[in-house]
Amino acid sequence: MHKGIARSAAAAAALAALTAAPVTPAAASAPGAFPPIEIEIVSASGSGCPRGTAQAVMADDFESFVLYFSDYTAQAGGSSAPADALKDCRLSLKMDFRKDSSYAIATTAYRLSYKLQSGTRATLKANYNFQGDPQNALKTYEVRGPGDGNHQFTDTPSQPVWKPCGAEPTLDINTELRALRGPDRSKVNSLSLSSDDGSITQTYRLKWKPCS
Repeated sequence: MHKGIARSAAAAAALAALTAAPVTPAAASAPGAFPPIEIEIVSASGSGCPRGTAQAVMADDFESFVLYFSDYTAQAGGSSAPADALKDCRLSLKMDFRKDSSYAIATTAYRLSYKLQSGTRATLKANYNFQGDPQNALKTYEVRGPGDGNHQFTDTPSQPVWKPCGAEPTLDINTELRALRGPDRSKVNSLSLSSDDGSITQTYRLKWKPCS
């Protein structure tokens, strides 16, 4: 299958699945006469997302967006280099939309694929904030071996942080993957952010409200 077609299909599936999740009714939907929204990554740094390897895609209904990475995997053991055990990514995103509206992250879904020996573990750390706001502590999600498969963590903040009205800050997203070596150091333990077709994703569901 062509890579672009596969990626589009994966995005549609991921966004449809998240859209089906329950959302707080108040301020949950984008305004009815919404103009086209543009989303772009204005800066990227870190060993997990070198320049040109990350992409942001907005859903057609403006209710979610997906981040893709061409290779964001931490691994330890076997012939892996020490630096491979810890990968990180720092992204700044800009969204252009109607200026009398504000948005917040309602839900974040991290889909992980992993391969871990018994007695070992791997972790994902993640946070986000609007530029200029205090940075929140990284939340930690842990996967324990043995196992070889997929796992999804979903984060729904109890108090969503809204983009300040009248300002155009970037949305800064930070993630970190760490894999630990297992008892058999000849074998590789790994952790990736991934989707069903092998592309690597994080999915962010949005909610909107008018600026008063």
